[in-house]
Amino acid sequence: ALANCEARRGLRLTSYEFTFLNGDNYNRHFSADESFILEVNVISFVIFLVLLILCIVCSKKLDKMNMLHSTFKLYGFSLFVKETSILVTTLAYLSYQQGYEIIRVKNIGLLFAIVAEIIFIYLLMLLSFGYTITSGRLHNYRASMIMLFIALFASLYICAWMYHSMFFDPGEVLYFYESVPGY
Repeated sequence: ALANCEARRGLRLTSYEFTFLNGDNYNRHFSADESFILEVNVISFVIFLVLLILCIVCSKKLDKMNMLHSTFKLYGFSLFVKETSILVTTLAYLSYQQGYEIIRVKNIGLLFAIVAEIIFIYLLMLLSFGYTITSGRLHNYRASMIMLFIALFASLYICAWMYHSMFFDPGEVLYFYESVPGY
């Protein structure tokens, strides 16, 4: 019945779906380059959760002593956004483990990771100029240079994310930076 395509009666297939699996274990839907990504995300989630809890405890102690600086607040916010990105990405991979790929959730997790990295780089630049270490203020020239660099870095990073979310082909590109804006 399947081989006779000219038959008027019999089995008619209007749609079909192939599912290729890698074994029978829990990560059978993942490709070879994503083989241990769920385990790494869960371990990263636990590590960043411990860091976030320690940061909250330290910030409460610093606040009681009236020594809670804006750089430590920025560090805590960066940790919170990074933990959120890991949580969202892990949830996306957990749904992928069940056979459902939710690309938008994965892209939202990547966007949170980008925001966390931009905030952390901003913090590192502030600390490299001695903000709250040797001086309480930055000179206007240094502050404008930091803001110019962060604006340029953030816009290029967001462009790379947008290109990745619109034109990403997992068969051709393995990493986020292997794209036109990444080069």
